[in-house]
Amino acid sequence: MKQQPVTLKDIAAKLGVSVATVSRALRGYPDIRPETKEAVLELAEEMRYRPNPLAMNLRKNQSNIIGLMIPEVVHHFFSSIIEGVMEIAEEQGYTVMICQSNEDFERERRDVGMLLSARVDGLLISHANSTTDFAHLQEYLDLGIPIVMYDKVTDDLDVSKVVVDDYQGSFQATEHLIVQGCTRIAHIRGPQGVKNAEERLEGYKDALLKHHLPVDEELIKNTYRVDLAEGATATSELLSLPHP
Repeated sequence: MKQQPVTLKDIAAKLGVSVATVSRALRGYPDIRPETKEAVLELAEEMRYRPNPLAMNLRKNQSNIIGLMIPEVVHHFFSSIIEGVMEIAEEQGYTVMICQSNEDFERERRDVGMLLSARVDGLLISHANSTTDFAHLQEYLDLGIPIVMYDKVTDDLDVSKVVVDDYQGSFQATEHLIVQGCTRIAHIRGPQGVKNAEERLEGYKDALLKHHLPVDEELIKNTYRVDLAEGATATSELLSLPHP
């Protein structure tokens, strides 16, 4: 039979004091006599009492939990995100609840709702490739819960965003190849409609046009998941193209 967790009421009954006295003793209130406080602490340890964090958080209207939504955990980039977020959160006394959308909108919407039910204090999210409707995130903002978007972001929400300059990075990478003498440069792009993928494509094209090189659509390969398998397939297709 499963043992029930020890409550303040159990400790109070054993010592013959009120629940309020036990509660105040455990929280170190100075108005509790030293001998009473010592007795409460000793019995709580003996009975293996553990405070209920949910009840405590409900009282102070704060969960000290941050929700973190990632598209896929297999990418080293997102693994690094998890590591960095958890390190800083723990330093500040927060717990991180991690969810993975697997690049699926419905799964993202469901898990974002679950995090909301868990009363997270804030949400960090890189949205799924298939996400075009952000009503599930607007619900957070309507409730005054802060959101920070990273990597894959949208202009549809007025939230803080942590991103790199994808356009400039792609432009500079393409221009570097041009300066090295390359004239037939391919581009393996991310999903259509995803902001960072569109900006990278734009940077690539603009670098070609700046140097009066044609944009050959045959040299642009589309991917959806941006994983190793899709990258290998796209590269194989590019290498199989006939030389002009």
